[in-house]
Amino acid sequence: MKRLLLPCVVLLCACGEAKKEEAPAAPPALTTADLAGTFNGTSMAATSDSVVGSWTSVVTVDSAGSVQGRFVSAASPKDTVSFTQRIEGDSVISESVPYTDSAMPKGSPQVHWKSVGRATGNEWSGTVDILTVGKDSVIMHLRWKSTRTP
Repeated sequence: MKRLLLPCVVLLCACGEAKKEEAPAAPPALTTADLAGTFNGTSMAATSDSVVGSWTSVVTVDSAGSVQGRFVSAASPKDTVSFTQRIEGDSVISESVPYTDSAMPKGSPQVHWKSVGRATGNEWSGTVDILTVGKDSVIMHLRWKSTRTP
């Protein structure tokens, strides 16, 4: 019995020492200042790297800390879509206002989008769902990435 006890004690001590190692530091918390700026991005199909659109978004923060933006598709630069953003944990949730998508057939219902993104330095990436207004039926699910311009 003594022969088994000693290896168990050594193993327990070794495990206790391993637990004392510190985890990597968490990235700093996002602030609204991290969201402000001009971002150039692309949207890709959810399951491939096929680019379905290029765009620019301009995000501002007002004196009350509210975050608003304008989204401009490279394919239809005259059509801008307003959106809001909020920070939730390490992510940013963006939601557009309802709009008529000029790329959809005439008579199509209005749509809006909801996006979740995370930052790594000046690089952002995430997913976006394009939904019909009222029913919130998902028309399209995409991935996106963007870079803050200087």
